[in-house]
Amino acid sequence: MSTSVNKEVVEDVPLRAASRFVGEFAGKIDSKGRVSIPADLRRFIDVKASDPSPVIYCCPSFIDAELMCGGPDLVDTILWIVGGGDLFEKNRTALETAVTQHTQRLYFDENGRVVIPKKFRDHAQLSGEIQVAGRGAYFSLSEKAVIDSLTAVLSLLSDEEKDILRARALPSTLGSKDLRGQS
Repeated sequence: MSTSVNKEVVEDVPLRAASRFVGEFAGKIDSKGRVSIPADLRRFIDVKASDPSPVIYCCPSFIDAELMCGGPDLVDTILWIVGGGDLFEKNRTALETAVTQHTQRLYFDENGRVVIPKKFRDHAQLSGEIQVAGRGAYFSLSEKAVIDSLTAVLSLLSDEEKDILRARALPSTLGSKDLRGQS
């Protein structure tokens, strides 16, 4: 079956590693809402004993017209992002509830496809041609225009912002970071 998971690869790459889900892939969504998830991304989806069937977790983005997808740790990752703010932040409870309430398990068929629920397709305005893009700890499903607009931001960086990125990539800066995402 093509949906198998390479356990050795998953064990070698920490679940929150920045290199986990990378790349950009063109795809299509059919009239039944089925999308083929690229094998390069499927191999990083960890199969847990509690849910041994190949599955991705999917949640509508709260920021853009896209879907956030990943392995069983997706909910933890999103809750970690949301939980980074003040404990008494006005919308924190609503956001945490929305993450757990709106995330769904999508099971792979024998061809590596998942069915995207209609409300998720509507949220991300998915029809016909789509883009699958790595986001490090997760990957996104969206219309190509969403990816293009995010890419366009890079061309708008000021010289100062580019200098900051260059400085963050210096060996002296990187030497103090745990780049594998491990604690």
